[in-house]
Amino acid sequence: MENTVLDVPAGTIELDTVLEDIEEWDSMVRVALNAVLDTNLDFTLNTEELQNIVTFSDIVAKLEGKLEA
Repeated sequence: MENTVLDVPAGTIELDTVLEDIEEWDSMVRVALNAVLDTNLDFTLNTEELQNIVTFSDIVAKLEGKLEA
């Protein structure tokens, strides 16, 4: 089963994409992102981490930090 947080066409999001510029990005997507992380990687981001996510590269950096820990 594939987990999808954002329903956007492939290639739409790049590392420097500002998430607030994506129409689908909202508080519910942040919650869904945490659910996907919990289900697939057994960790979640805290409220401050979620609020500090501005670009897709911020998500990648958080994932790398959590996976390295």
